[in-house]
Amino acid sequence: MIRWVVRVGAGVLIGVLALVVAGFHAVDLPPFPDQPQTSTAVSADGRHPLALFATENRQRVPLGRVPRHVQDAVVTAEDAGFWDDSDGVSLSGIGRAVLGLVRRNAGSGGGSTITQQYVRNALDLTRERSYSRKAKELVLAGKLARTASKEEILEGYLNTIYFGRGAFGIQAAAQAYFGRDVDELTAAQGAVLAAVIKDPTNFDPRIRPGSARGRWQYLIDRMVASGYLSPGSRSFPGTVARRASASAREALRSGWRGVLGGRIERELDGVLTEQQLYTGGYTITTTLDWADQQRAARAVATHLRGQDPRLTAAVVAIEPSTGRVTAYYGGEAGYGYLDQADTARLAAETYWPYVLAARLGGSPVPDTDLPTVSPFDQASGYATFADDGLAREPYFVQRVTAPDGTVVRERRPSPGYRVLPSEATGVLAAHAAARPGTSDGNTNAWMCGFTADRAVAVWVGSSGDDFPMRDARSGERVRGEGIPAGIWSDYLAEAG
Repeated sequence: MIRWVVRVGAGVLIGVLALVVAGFHAVDLPPFPDQPQTSTAVSADGRHPLALFATENRQRVPLGRVPRHVQDAVVTAEDAGFWDDSDGVSLSGIGRAVLGLVRRNAGSGGGSTITQQYVRNALDLTRERSYSRKAKELVLAGKLARTASKEEILEGYLNTIYFGRGAFGIQAAAQAYFGRDVDELTAAQGAVLAAVIKDPTNFDPRIRPGSARGRWQYLIDRMVASGYLSPGSRSFPGTVARRASASAREALRSGWRGVLGGRIERELDGVLTEQQLYTGGYTITTTLDWADQQRAARAVATHLRGQDPRLTAAVVAIEPSTGRVTAYYGGEAGYGYLDQADTARLAAETYWPYVLAARLGGSPVPDTDLPTVSPFDQASGYATFADDGLAREPYFVQRVTAPDGTVVRERRPSPGYRVLPSEATGVLAAHAAARPGTSDGNTNAWMCGFTADRAVAVWVGSSGDDFPMRDARSGERVRGEGIPAGIWSDYLAEAG
């Protein structure tokens, strides 16, 4: 039986090599398609991710951003002869792969070099274990090795390969496993990522900690033997196993971040197409202040704790002098669900300042013909009162930048246009600096107002069908002076 397998394997190997020789002159290297990349919305300071837009979680990075010890770990794990071979093909690996095909045993060794893996993934070659596919892969790998530098091939590979946890490419993997950028990875962390390439499920420390540690130790030993690491570099980064189970994409599309992502996407309509947003790798710098955003979410959590689970809230803060939205909390429903901050509600007494403005001869903001209004519109309207009757269009997106650094859009604050006469603003300021409101039946409760640098609207109501709200702590009806005022006050107190 063994002799038969060897004979057949040798025959198949000769056949595959014959296909390779024939195909090398008949097959052209096709252009490599652009891989879809994740677009990311970040806070105003550029430091905090707020939302992700992607078909795949992938962010391309140049090889120069990948530390050398991470490159060394990947090469050691996947293709120790990468820097030395001239054709991107391993003949011994081909032999193991052909033997596996003959035995129809997936565990017999794939034998693919980094160049072959890159070709297979980037050109989406079928995963079918067939002679013709292997021959085509070898032909294309050989041609790529003759037209691209080792650095170009390794960069393409690192940005293409799947690392598990929904992460394609080394940058997305660094975020998914360690919550940091690739250029911040230690040697030990880089070895964890290199180790999972072979089997992203069974070598994930969160899923199989024992197998992951064993694979990591094997890889570290090889790196030490090759001179890439000193013998003392053997401390397993255990924190990787304790990270949350949700992928970065899932985490940033759930809860208030997901709601916010939907709102940002709506503002990008007309700036980026859906395909550009979800595959183009853009960076969307928002106007949102990270500390403000956290304050809003924290204030809501504090005052809704222990209340009827049907209760929800919305908080919107706008800088009156520019129209910049500094905080936007639209509930915890996640991406694709109801945005409470952008949903019209009965405004009750918080609408009176607009009526007063109309009587004083100004143009109401928003339209007084509408008995309903959203928290977003309320914050915009009260920002107009705060800025001496000058209205400005509120906005979330400050800048949109393409992966190559090209600025696609840069938003500048508008100078504003007068909608209230100057004699009206003094009256309104005295009466509307903080205005509570409660609709009939206690189904909507508000607190709206402004300070010198912020206009803030808070709404509390039901996440589903309206019902008469009761404060679980006091037993009294929920009114604007209660829970909404508490959220409003706590947010502003922390904001200073």
